[in-house]
Amino acid sequence: MEINMNDSPVGDSTARAQTNSDRFGEIFKGLPLEIYHFFNLPIGGVFEDEVKNLETIFEYFKGKDIQETLMSTKIAEKKLGAPHQGETRITHLNGFIKLVDSLGKDKAEQIMFEKA
Repeated sequence: MEINMNDSPVGDSTARAQTNSDRFGEIFKGLPLEIYHFFNLPIGGVFEDEVKNLETIFEYFKGKDIQETLMSTKIAEKKLGAPHQGETRITHLNGFIKLVDSLGKDKAEQIMFEKA
């Protein structure tokens, strides 16, 4: 059995992102589908407060294309560490964004990411 990468969803997503670097791909409720996939959320099964949180995360980490946006988000997640018990990845990132908004970007990142 031969596997053709052009038939896989990953291959389609990568090809679409490369050919449409000025766009963010398919949109659902104002956000690219890749954001939902990144956080393992079902399309259409997301509550409105989760969509608002995703919008906040997307706007904060938004880059020139979807790959840059997702990479920035992943780097921040790794630097912040694992969410606490009962906390989702989305609420963990939103807590950081709220901290940044209240303290200022430079001060918040210095506190959160300084090495012990």
